[in-house]
Amino acid sequence: MLVYLAAPLVLGIIVIIFWKLMGIVMKKRFGKIYKRNGVATLLILIYLFYPLVTTAAFQGFKCIEIEENKVLLNDFSVECWSSDHL
Repeated sequence: MLVYLAAPLVLGIIVIIFWKLMGIVMKKRFGKIYKRNGVATLLILIYLFYPLVTTAAFQGFKCIEIEENKVLLNDFSVECWSSDHL
């Protein structure tokens, strides 16, 4: 689950490094376009990873039934809809 949450950050850092290097290497051709391309790429990544991140985050609130008690999937000691859960 942590992989889904960390993947956008890691890819964002890779994208920033990539476009910075492209700006340095292709200075004559790109100039300041790398900033615009970097921002566009980051926005696309955020758009693509948003469903994965929100799904992974809300899985922590999922309840399952064990022996007639509803408990959190990630922590069986917490009953659903109790003060600890809310």
